[in-house]
Amino acid sequence: VYLTVGSIMFFYGSFIGITTWYENSLIGVSSPIGTIFVSFINIILGVQFILQAINIDILNTPKVSDNH
Repeated sequence: VYLTVGSIMFFYGSFIGITTWYENSLIGVSSPIGTIFVSFINIILGVQFILQAINIDILNTPKVSDNH
C-alpha cells in the first residue's frame, strides 16, 4: 500500500510541477507559490511513503537463527 500510494503521489507531484513550470515558462510568468507547494508536498510525501515501504520490507526479512 505504501509503495503504491507513494509512487502515485511522487509521480503526480512531479508531473504537475513540471507541467506547470513548462506552461508558465512559455508565457513568461513565474509559477504561483501555491502550485509549487502542491507539487512539492506530493513529492515529499511520496518519498516518505516509499521510504516507509522500504523500512517495512527490511523489518520483515526472515531472521536466521544460530540454532542448528
